[in-house]
Amino acid sequence: MLPIAEVIEKFDLPQVNRSNAHFDLNKLFWINGEYMRAASLETLLNLVRAGYGVTVVPALALAGRERLAGVEIRPLVGAPVRELRLAYRRNAPRRAALDLLAEVFRREIRAAPLLAFTG
Repeated sequence: MLPIAEVIEKFDLPQVNRSNAHFDLNKLFWINGEYMRAASLETLLNLVRAGYGVTVVPALALAGRERLAGVEIRPLVGAPVRELRLAYRRNAPRRAALDLLAEVFRREIRAAPLLAFTG
């Protein structure tokens, strides 16, 4: 965004294109997507609070924030399931510890509300 005085100073009529303006909706969606991917959780929640739409956030991101002024938070029933995998090098030196970590993940995910575990 530029101050109006700077816009007026930089405006040059001979540089104005004579062809009709073209509104590119796909480009708008792309720019908006870039902005939303770069936005922090706080920014997204503030946009919701200000009335600029809705957002979907991971339940873990809202831990301890069950009550947010001006924001309604509802769990999604029948929401898509995200499968998690633990990836590590085949020749990892601490294979037994990694197997134990995978088991802790399995146990905790099975116990967590609104999460599903397969495998």
